[in-house]
Amino acid sequence: MLSEISRKNLGQPAEAEKYLQRISEEVTSTSQALNDIIWSVNSRNDSMEETLSRMRRYAAELFDDSNTACQLDVDDNIAAKKISMEQRRDVYLVYKESMNNIVKHAAARNVWISVKCVAEKLFLYIKDDGKGFDPDIVTDRNGLKNIRSRAEKWKGLVKINSITGNGTLIEIIITLTG
Repeated sequence: MLSEISRKNLGQPAEAEKYLQRISEEVTSTSQALNDIIWSVNSRNDSMEETLSRMRRYAAELFDDSNTACQLDVDDNIAAKKISMEQRRDVYLVYKESMNNIVKHAAARNVWISVKCVAEKLFLYIKDDGKGFDPDIVTDRNGLKNIRSRAEKWKGLVKINSITGNGTLIEIIITLTG
């Protein structure tokens, strides 16, 4: 539909460009979603090491050509942990949604990510020095709702500490099922 509208607006390049940009964004988004699905069903990726590797790549894609510095610290003991396909997908999507929220809303200069495992619990801490927000304000957006529901699915929890003007800390704790 967007390509047809673009074609009809070829005589008005500025108008056609808007639709072509939306097509490009949709293709990129669809490609990423398909890539995530293929990655999540590949049993060779059933370790935290593979999940962490994908997390590193995603952060690099988001921040390498930006003014935001990103630091990822990983507990050495976590890499060998096995993780089920479904849980791996949910852990990655929680991480990805958190990172996307930072890019879209925080205007952060720095992002710090820490991943630890204690007993059979995964601790994911994501902190930024962005503009912060009031987590008690109810919105119609699904990002934080999705993060919470994915964590709760694995008997986990999400804590959000944010102060307007002073950044945000998201703490995600998920029980690993292997």
